[in-house]
Amino acid sequence: CSSDLDKYIALFDARKLNCAETTLMVMCEYMGVDSPLVPRIATAFGGGLAGTQSVCGVVTGALMAAGICAGREVGGD
Repeated sequence: CSSDLDKYIALFDARKLNCAETTLMVMCEYMGVDSPLVPRIATAFGGGLAGTQSVCGVVTGALMAAGICAGREVGGD
């Protein structure tokens, strides 16, 4: 668990990513998801929803990862 935290902190510090981007990247790596959209898809969620200091980027990044893992593929699912 601490090695995962170390990886998270290293990405956050070295790549200068926001919390949402970093969380989504780490979760996608864990799930084996490789897409050029990661971390771009999470950019606007950093700083608590576009810098408003609202919902934490860790939460929004994790929710995006949950959607990738278990989200529906078509409306009505």
